[in-house]
Amino acid sequence: MTDTILASIIAGSLGLGGAILGVFIGWLLNEQTIDRTVKKQEFAKAAISFRLAFLELLLLLKENIKPKEFTDFPSYLVAMYHEHAAAIITFTACLDKAGIERINKAWFHYKFPNGIAKDEEDKKAFPLEDYAHMPKGKAERVALEKIENLLSVGNHVF
Repeated sequence: MTDTILASIIAGSLGLGGAILGVFIGWLLNEQTIDRTVKKQEFAKAAISFRLAFLELLLLLKENIKPKEFTDFPSYLVAMYHEHAAAIITFTACLDKAGIERINKAWFHYKFPNGIAKDEEDKKAFPLEDYAHMPKGKAERVALEKIENLLSVGNHVF
């Protein structure tokens, strides 16, 4: 039922008071619709920016298109770390509680694909170090899986 029809029904059945109430309800419903639309648009823009931050890495992993500054895969991941972390922080601001938990978990698994052992929890583990100790090819496959999982948060329907 559209906002206008609802307002008309109320206005028709309750006279002048109903007309005023109908206009108010119509206005209120319209404001809520506009607010939801704006939030969806903001989320869509943030999701696009988030995904674009990982585009260069995806081109490397999926199409083997290497950037000019590429030397080796683990070093490249480390070089991109700050840009990716900034994208995570920015995008997290647009997520609800469940989305934040999901992206934090995916980000952790990307940074530490082998996890952190209980005896190492007190030590400062270096993000992305695990990729340097993986055989060539495996590091790329694992990173792609972790990145796709991370980016799937950007596909979340608002």
